[in-house]
Amino acid sequence: MTDRAVSETLGFVVIFSLVLLTATVASVGGVQSLQDTRQFQQVENTERAFEIMAANMADIHEDGAPSRATEITIAQGSLRFGDTTTLNITVEDGASTSNRTYDVTPIVYESASDRQLVYAGGAVFRTDGDDGVVVRDPPLKFEDDRVLASVVATTATNPGRSVGSTTVLVRAESTRTNVSLSDRDGTYDDVWVNVTSERAHLWQDSLERTAMEDCTTGTNADGDEYVECHLDAAPETVYLSADVIDVEFET
Repeated sequence: MTDRAVSETLGFVVIFSLVLLTATVASVGGVQSLQDTRQFQQVENTERAFEIMAANMADIHEDGAPSRATEITIAQGSLRFGDTTTLNITVEDGASTSNRTYDVTPIVYESASDRQLVYAGGAVFRTDGDDGVVVRDPPLKFEDDRVLASVVATTATNPGRSVGSTTVLVRAESTRTNVSLSDRDGTYDDVWVNVTSERAHLWQDSLERTAMEDCTTGTNADGDEYVECHLDAAPETVYLSADVIDVEFET
């Protein structure tokens, strides 16, 4: 074989190897890009479903509907009940202190890429690692002249259940409304709110959009994160209640 023939053969082998390598890289990258796109689209679709679910829940706790059901398709990831979120609201009248505590069971969707959507207390949160945003604020009104806090206290009828890769019907049924405080005489001159949750920073973002101020965050004796905010005002009206809603997953 001549030197020229050997050179042409080697050149062909090198070019063929480069083409094969490029095709392989492009194929792998394309598959990964397609997977990322699908996961992103799944989270977007589920977020819309969570907003519909929140609106359905509002039909119950705001408009008095006895029950509602929301269909959520889980192509990738899982739907489960999360750890309890606790809201504590304290009011002071200068001479005495009164506080009310409400426990809420969040509904959590977790994608294959570890992104989360959370419905808790009427709010919808979207998280990605340590980052997150408030998609929908809870129905808590803290203003200088009035405090209207109707806590959406969801409870799980099957608390340990987790479902994935299927279509889930989230059934919600009103069980009772507990009015724990109703005052229209301007009795109270200080209001404090404490929310214990692994998403305390997002609750802070939401509360700071009200008249609440001086928000602080920390970790309690049990190692749970919390945020505490203060309303330094004398609201004419203070109304605190809990709408207890039983939630069940059906597949």
